Amino acid sequence: MPDERSRLPSSLLVLALGVASLGAQSSEPTTGGRTGKLEDRAAANPERAWADAREFRVEIRDGQMACTLRMEKPFAEGMFTCIEVEFDCDDKPKSGIGGAELLVRAAVGSRFQPNAAEPTNGTRKAIEHLRLSTSVLADGDGGGKRWLHVQLGGSPPTIEGAEMRFSVPIAWVKERGDRYSSRFSLGAVVRCSCSDQPIELLHSCGDEGLPIVLDGKDPEWSGIVAEDSPGELHTKLRCADLVGLRVDQSDQRLFVGVGLAEPGFTTWRLDEDVVGRPILTFDLEPLFPRYQEPQRVRLSAGSTSHGSERAPWMAVAGERFVEASFPRKAGQSRYRVLVQSDVEFEDRFGSRMTLDWEAK
Repeated sequence: MPDERSRLPSSLLVLALGVASLGAQSSEPTTGGRTGKLEDRAAANPERAWADAREFRVEIRDGQMACTLRMEKPFAEGMFTCIEVEFDCDDKPKSGIGGAELLVRAAVGSRFQPNAAEPTNGTRKAIEHLRLSTSVLADGDGGGKRWLHVQLGGSPPTIEGAEMRFSVPIAWVKERGDRYSSRFSLGAVVRCSCSDQPIELLHSCGDEGLPIVLDGKDPEWSGIVAEDSPGELHTKLRCADLVGLRVDQSDQRLFVGVGLAEPGFTTWRLDEDVVGRPILTFDLEPLFPRYQEPQRVRLSAGSTSHGSERAPWMAVAGERFVEASFPRKAGQSRYRVLVQSDVEFEDRFGSRMTLDWEAK
């Protein structure tokens, strides 16, 4: 997961990815001028191209730092995309949090729709949702520092094809910089994400249930199905698009079955440059009378099984169906079950650039 200085204070909170990207093939850092550029020289992966950041350019002019992010694919073909720029305003890596005193984020899109989706409320498309946000250092508990989300101002970014443009007032950096030096440095990370709307089902254990065998197949399932229409996620993420939820039980286990729109969940492969994978989250809430505690667990794409019957939970994933089971305490007869899928990708420029607002 990202460290504290790269965490989004908004709803774009990182999911449990279990890996980090360093973008090791980026260009050498730029030093000491009014312009700079970071490049990602890793070969583009067609399966991650819409989340692949290729270049970040900066030019200081007229009291503004004009920034341009270039992606591998046009933003219209992608999903929610956010670039977070980490400013070391005094160019001292031991100050601030991880060296940074200011975070600036430029974002486009919706967490729950690909950018190409038509508006659901009759007003704006996902790609028309553009915003600029900031976080500054604040005093934390115990004398430390923490990030505080504060809107300093600024204009939303603009989109043209595969490029996003936005401006950062140099005054924001000066206020937090070294009074004796005009040098500062910055790094950047791009995150793309998409989430399916949760599916919820209330379940009462009114009979003996079915002898469910966890094998990633659904022939033995019956009963009520909570359905969800497919086609809500990005076309490359339909293996994580939820289409149905079923719940059943035995005398000692509660079973949850989840339908997916397309195969691909079990065969997901990580990319060394654009890091991320789909994750299914199961929320199990026992209802009154409550004999056991609520449970939240996550299953990552790329695996076919998790746990065993002696573990707190277990799951088996098939091509288009995922089965999970949880211990059921005696007398617990009512549950609320919720399943959600989330995907977050991270592409980090591995080097930093150093700029000088007084350079000629």
